[in-house]
Amino acid sequence: MRSSARRTTAILGTAVAAFALLLTACGTDETAVPTATASAQGTATAAATQAAPVGVTVTDLMGRKVTVAKTPTKIVTTSPSALEMLYAAGGTAIARSSTAAAPGIDTSKMTDIGSAYQPNFEAILKLQPDLVVADASAQAPLAGQFEAQLKGVPVVFVGAVKYADVATSIRMLGLVTGTAEKAKTSADAIDATAKQVGDAVKGKTATKTLVVVAGRDGQLSAALNDSFIGDMVKIAGAQNIAAELKQSGQVPGYATISLETAFKDNPDVLLVIVPGNTPGPSISSIVARTFPNLNAVKNKRVHEISLDIFLQAPGPRAADGLKELTTFIQPDVKLGAAVVPGY
Repeated sequence: MRSSARRTTAILGTAVAAFALLLTACGTDETAVPTATASAQGTATAAATQAAPVGVTVTDLMGRKVTVAKTPTKIVTTSPSALEMLYAAGGTAIARSSTAAAPGIDTSKMTDIGSAYQPNFEAILKLQPDLVVADASAQAPLAGQFEAQLKGVPVVFVGAVKYADVATSIRMLGLVTGTAEKAKTSADAIDATAKQVGDAVKGKTATKTLVVVAGRDGQLSAALNDSFIGDMVKIAGAQNIAAELKQSGQVPGYATISLETAFKDNPDVLLVIVPGNTPGPSISSIVARTFPNLNAVKNKRVHEISLDIFLQAPGPRAADGLKELTTFIQPDVKLGAAVVPGY
């Protein structure tokens, strides 16, 4: 039995390492695993007040008060999430980070300002922007550099550590870009999706669920409740069996785990975030082959979910993502597609 367990661990460990190597090889800009600070989302609000006859002041998701003196016409976004949230709010951008792309957004004429994790501040300043939209989830450690390098340019941090932060960020962007009505429509649709899902799963038995992701070093990590995907599976009617683990590793909201820890509680649903496109067998297929007695495997409830939507570029597409998660976690619940207007 011990020999078999060691062989199983080696097989899946090798597969995870292969995924991680691919992620590292491809890893520029948003293919890196994002970092976040809980305080950026935990206390921030998007309540805006008229600070003067002209201009709008908001408290962004880093807790910073920012005044935008006039309606911006040259907006730079510095992460995929920032770009998607801006467009959901009804705004447009003249620049984006290197790999920022999303359905419905034409990025071909936008200036590339470099990696979200190493933005080219000189290139940003050359564009003479009147607003920079940065990312509190991915760029919190760079906040000091943004303020020092972009003096005189208002910088608003948006982000998403929790599902509700997406709507908060979109409403805030609507206020500072003069598109408040469009932003409200999009944000209301995102909030309505959470309410619809919450109402649909109310009273149902929570489903034992585990979300795992492979990191750069080949280590498996489990999503905790205070991660973006952890918050979403809770809304979708899951009992996150990793909820009691202590945060560990480099990514806030996640705990590094062994294979034994991952499967000891025998999850009914296993959600796998795969780091990039990889040749050969997927992690989920290897799990199914090597752990045939897991409830999730026996009942064919091992699912690979979007790296973009749930980890690297959380934003407006999370509304559809929440409905997808609900069909995996509570399959008897029937939900239509979520549509975020203006995006």
